[in-house]
Amino acid sequence: MSDIEYESIVRMLKKRTAQISIKDLLKLLKIRARVHGQPCDFVDRQFYPDEKFRELIIGVLGNYMTMHQVQSAFPKINERSLIVAKTSKQRNLNYLQKNAKNEALMYLRTVLIHKMIDMGIEPDLIEQTGDGEEDDIDREMYLDQIAELFTFDEIKAQFRPLDDDDDPELRWMHDAVSDFLKKSEESREEKKKKKDDQRKVESALKWRSEGVEVHFLHELLLRKVKDAGEQPGIIFEELDEEDRDIIVSLLSGYMSIEDVVKTFPLKKERVLRDKRKRMKRVMSYLENNAGDIDVDDLRKIANRRLLHLNREEIPPAYDQKPLLARKDYYKRLADIYYDASDMHEYLEKHRNGDSKSEEKDEPAISLGDFLDQEGLRKQTYDYLTNPDQYSSVNPKNPVPERVKYILTRKIEAVELLDLEKLDAVQKKLSVKYPHATNVIEGILGGIRRGFRFGRRMVAIRPTLLVGAPGTGKSALAEDLMRALDIATTRVSVGGMTGTNLFGVHAGYSTSLPSIVTTSVANARVINPGLIIDEVDKTPKRSVNGDVIDTLLALLEPNEAKTWYEPFLASNVDASHVNWFMTANQIDMVDTPLISRCDVYRVEQPDAKHVGNLVKSIVAEYASEVGVDPRFFQLSSGDIQYLEQTMPKHKSVRVLKQLVRVILDEHEQNSFDA
Repeated sequence: MSDIEYESIVRMLKKRTAQISIKDLLKLLKIRARVHGQPCDFVDRQFYPDEKFRELIIGVLGNYMTMHQVQSAFPKINERSLIVAKTSKQRNLNYLQKNAKNEALMYLRTVLIHKMIDMGIEPDLIEQTGDGEEDDIDREMYLDQIAELFTFDEIKAQFRPLDDDDDPELRWMHDAVSDFLKKSEESREEKKKKKDDQRKVESALKWRSEGVEVHFLHELLLRKVKDAGEQPGIIFEELDEEDRDIIVSLLSGYMSIEDVVKTFPLKKERVLRDKRKRMKRVMSYLENNAGDIDVDDLRKIANRRLLHLNREEIPPAYDQKPLLARKDYYKRLADIYYDASDMHEYLEKHRNGDSKSEEKDEPAISLGDFLDQEGLRKQTYDYLTNPDQYSSVNPKNPVPERVKYILTRKIEAVELLDLEKLDAVQKKLSVKYPHATNVIEGILGGIRRGFRFGRRMVAIRPTLLVGAPGTGKSALAEDLMRALDIATTRVSVGGMTGTNLFGVHAGYSTSLPSIVTTSVANARVINPGLIIDEVDKTPKRSVNGDVIDTLLALLEPNEAKTWYEPFLASNVDASHVNWFMTANQIDMVDTPLISRCDVYRVEQPDAKHVGNLVKSIVAEYASEVGVDPRFFQLSSGDIQYLEQTMPKHKSVRVLKQLVRVILDEHEQNSFDA
């Protein structure tokens, strides 16, 4: 294609696609690129406004289309009638080639002459062969002119389908054509149904995935495309909310309604699904282990439990056969006991004859029963990798009681029960830290993805926050974990050695538990939070241990599961600890540490962030002194002053000091008055 031809095609596309949406242009581009065997991987919409993005699409589309294809795809009004005429003629010609293929050439010529006379056209316009031979050239010419002058209904009336009296060979040909037309019609219906189904899937996908991140939808699309054995037509290098509709539209082609419901369940659907799974496990257990218990005894076991749950008892099944009654009681028991191990315990009590005495003083509903019914029972974990191996306790330096607590029993984890809490946390922190909304969204996004894949424990990947002093890095990390109900320990490692941070053996007089053990013991959960400040200022190659070297082992999940705790002289599971690290200069942080972390840059706040920052600072100050935040009021002049000074220091810490000075001054003036 020459440059002049390409420019002509692009100009025509710009004129004729002015009313066409960008979404439709993208779909056409994907089709044309696939026809030419080219990947459509140039799209990076973030850096282009809509008009620039349209020009980019049209520029690439010009490489894949001819002038004729542009005219056919985007016809003008006067061209549309011509296209309709061509389409009608083609339809007539197709019918003629199937039903008039064996008509005598003289008959075709006679029919055509009569039609031309009726239309006032001179019959001698028809080309004469002169020799009377019936060759294929004449037949094609006559059929073409009949297709152009006759309507479809006239052609159907003039050239009837074959009857039973016709030649068998012609009848077979006619049947073959009829079968082909029938299959074509069925194919059209199937395509229409598929298109309608895809439209329904796209609609369901759109509203069910409203709160889902675009990144997750894009990852799901890539997986679906890969499973289908295809190559992605569009590669999104930078994603934003504007790409959601395109991704949803593409994804609907690879999913059914059942897939959408399963992948993006509503809250009540998740609860119902979990309940069914638990009931299925209990039913399976009963069918394999309760065959020796009498049917009437099963009813008594169920009724005792229903009585404690303040629910209606099951009447005797006199009108049912024993086998049907047993199955019915199994279902009722599965509805009451969601946990197979809990069911096992009650069956054993019944077999031992002590179920009544055990349940005599049982409350109406226990906490464990409630958690089981709601699917909220928490998992427990061992802090020691092998609890049986721990036996060394130095009598001179006994292990503190809070540390003994986590060594002698299983401990729970902080868990997330639904995504509504994450939404509330993100909204709250985005108001308090308006200059770090991308950081908040990124961290909470990782927790969201884990929850959708079935992980209830709150697990934050090791995170390194980098930014200038005073941007609120440590405060942000602390507030985020506090909002998630995670107990947090914060320590600055600037100038600190490894032994001070990661423990000294209990046999020494200076024995000291590690910061990991201390945080787990204080929080009494397996996944506490640890904030390590100033990792860019740690001393290198200290005789008392290198902080970074030990930290690297703790940030590697496989090594952290069996980390050696010097104070306990045992291996512990530190893989669930949530780590936050802060640094002012990323160039001063060791590369191995950076590679183990999600790195976020906390930008310096500017004047536009002052309003929200001041509100949070005032609320924090009011909480410290124990008064209502409305007690403190800043005038418009105060806010203007803070906005004017913000570009000079760009520090949350300095802003907090200025706000407190202003509030103290207002308070003093009110007392003096």
